[in-house]
Amino acid sequence: MKKFIKKLLRENLFEDRELGKPLSSTLTTPYITIYRAAPITANEFYDKDYVTLSKKFAIEHAENNHVYHEEPFHVIQALVSTTNVFDASNPSEYFYSGPI
Repeated sequence: MKKFIKKLLRENLFEDRELGKPLSSTLTTPYITIYRAAPITANEFYDKDYVTLSKKFAIEHAENNHVYHEEPFHVIQALVSTTNVFDASNPSEYFYSGPI
């Protein structure tokens, strides 16, 4: 039940996130590694998650979130198709939208 509620919350919170251009339109490589700071209990990427291509940026974000939320965070990573990574309005951040 808890997992179902979290899924509904995620869908409602992120439904307004508009995807920019896919990285596949600017990169010639078909795959890229993405990173995300996540609570220690999270081990996967979700649709329209903010992600970064910089491991350093993700580590700094995890450290800041650890202090702010007073719970442990870590960095997760995945090798994904550039067709599933889209520009976001924030510098150094992108949206992931693909298989979960």
